Amino acid sequence: MGRYKKGLNTCNDIVTISKKFFYEKGYSQTTIQEICDECNITLGNFTYYFKTKQDLLRRIYQDYVSNIVTFINSNVNSNLNSLEKFVLTSFVYYYNILEDDISLHFHYKVLKNHSLYAFMSNELLDNLYTPFIKEFDLGIDQKELEILYLCDFGARRELTIKHIEDNVFSSKIDFCLKSCIMTARLFKIQDDLIIECLKTHRELLKSVDVCNINLLK
Repeated sequence: MGRYKKGLNTCNDIVTISKKFFYEKGYSQTTIQEICDECNITLGNFTYYFKTKQDLLRRIYQDYVSNIVTFINSNVNSNLNSLEKFVLTSFVYYYNILEDDISLHFHYKVLKNHSLYAFMSNELLDNLYTPFIKEFDLGIDQKELEILYLCDFGARRELTIKHIEDNVFSSKIDFCLKSCIMTARLFKIQDDLIIECLKTHRELLKSVDVCNINLLK
């Protein structure tokens, strides 16, 4: 038990220190050796938990999404349906990144070089998408769902890059709304369900810029 706890602490330390360096120096400018030195561990210790820096990125993004889901579940009415949870999770995910210039720049660099779809575990994807697919009886089988995952993540990636480069949306809220509507149309869900969800929970959304959920901090 003691060895397990120590290992868990080491893993968490690596993630915490990495996020600090990524925020202060950038992803490309941060080396694994710097992270090891700050954590007082060897390179072998690092690769025991994360084989590459990309594996570390995967953990950071998965933690970010998981923290948002936890926040949504803890701060909204328990009667929230699965689509509302998905929409609010998506909204907070983007809004908080857009609120912080350094996190936004980091996210942009990641998107230019990686697929976030590859960073998401099957369990996390299923927890986000499958509930509203079943609740709204969308009739999507697993094979089609995997294709829709790729389409949704690909479209969101290109939309985000385009917005960061050319500022194509009028505001952060407009971007978040349009990205949610885009997903809804992909899954053949009516736009007004998305809009109504965001209107209903506007008070929660007003607090997302101050809640303790950040990609890197």
